[in-house]
Amino acid sequence: MRTVILVTSALPAAVFSYVLPARLGLDSSIPREIVIISTILGVVTIPLSFYLAQLI
Repeated sequence: MRTVILVTSALPAAVFSYVLPARLGLDSSIPREIVIISTILGVVTIPLSFYLAQLI
């Protein structure tokens, strides 16, 4: 259970948080930036979380 929680917390933000405001005509610049940044950081955080999960 700890492994699932640890790895899930390292995943990028959902793209849906950008798509919904964009479809409704709302400002979607902040959610778009969050998705981009979290996806880029996911390259590091996801493997790191698997490594840390092995230590637990």
